[in-house]
Amino acid sequence: MATLNVSKMVELEGHKDCIYALAHGAQPYEFYTGGGDGWVVYWNLTEGAQGQLIATFPTSIFSMTYFPATNRMMVGLSKGGFYLLDLTEKTRVANFYKEHGIFDFRMIPGTSRMIVAGAKGHVHIVDAESFEEVAAFQVSSSNARKVNVSPDGKQFAIGFSDEQIRLFNAETFELEEKFWGHQYSAFSVAYSPDERFLMSGGRDAQLRIWKRTAFGCQHYQTIPAHYFTINDIVISPCQQWMATGSRDKTIKVWDLERFALFKVIDFKKLAGHKHSVNDMLWLTYGGYLVSASDDKTVKVWAIDE
Repeated sequence: MATLNVSKMVELEGHKDCIYALAHGAQPYEFYTGGGDGWVVYWNLTEGAQGQLIATFPTSIFSMTYFPATNRMMVGLSKGGFYLLDLTEKTRVANFYKEHGIFDFRMIPGTSRMIVAGAKGHVHIVDAESFEEVAAFQVSSSNARKVNVSPDGKQFAIGFSDEQIRLFNAETFELEEKFWGHQYSAFSVAYSPDERFLMSGGRDAQLRIWKRTAFGCQHYQTIPAHYFTINDIVISPCQQWMATGSRDKTIKVWDLERFALFKVIDFKKLAGHKHSVNDMLWLTYGGYLVSASDDKTVKVWAIDE
């Protein structure tokens, strides 16, 4: 097995509170952060370590997604509601007021529809162009945490705080499958690029691999990956590796073929995060992995063989 080389390219500071959300920008070297201070900050890796404050909100930002065609961004808040922000004019174009927090967004490929995961089991389907709500349903009384869409765009998975993972038809939005995922809470989900597997992480610190079959998802492997909650799972642009970020302050990089551990990114050896790793982005620019943390910093990692 090849050895991965990991080095920290830059550490970005400026937020006054925990950073919970990351979103891609218009260019491969651009991205945005959102945090407990209610700030949306723009970063450009070709322009150094200075961020630009774009917008402020009255409560914590838990989720964001960027629409390059219109230079707009969807922002989800911890205390309810999600907003459409025009980044050119720096104005709020539209908003949905909800009584529950918004934890994650995900676009359905090839469509203008976006999946919105919220507190108390609420799921919304919103048209990203008209900002109209296409569908809304509540499938649990527990939080809908992370969303991911299968590479073929036909299905999406959501991890819930009631320990269940639910799979939905991406065209009809009907529930296709529900199964127990993780003790205490199922937090993060990701499909393998070849669509053979669904990976999930939970509050139990376990990384579970589920094999997708004609009869539904079957348990394939359980890996005691971290010491605390696995907050996020992301796939590398080369589709050979995945990274898990955890409340135990570490990032771990895994081989997607064998699900073997490649590298541990921690504070002691690589000057990693001092507190929980909450969200990650894997950029096509340089193949850099971006991580956001409770320690109020963003770190950019170069990872190569």
